[in-house]
Amino acid sequence: MNTAELTEAILLAASERGALLVRNNSGVARFKDRVVRYGVGTTQGGGGDLIGLTHDGIFLSIEIKVGNDRLKKLQDTWRSWITMRNGRAGIARCVQDAIDIIEGKK
Repeated sequence: MNTAELTEAILLAASERGALLVRNNSGVARFKDRVVRYGVGTTQGGGGDLIGLTHDGIFLSIEIKVGNDRLKKLQDTWRSWITMRNGRAGIARCVQDAIDIIEGKK
């Protein structure tokens, strides 16, 4: 399963469990002489690929990884920041990983 397929499968599984997840696109855009950073995360990036809320309002951040992809330092910092504040954040390499994050099992 590639990243796009896994993302779609996770979004479907989340909605079936009453969670709301959206894609967290991030990056840098240049407009003439201005630089605009976008996406939820630290000022340098690192926010999860999917962000949202559980059915009872707990913040979610899910980083999707496939194959040999590894978590970057900023992504790990973001994950720690969210979990220290009682949010749920983690890495999903399959749909079950995401379900476990949503349900607070991982």
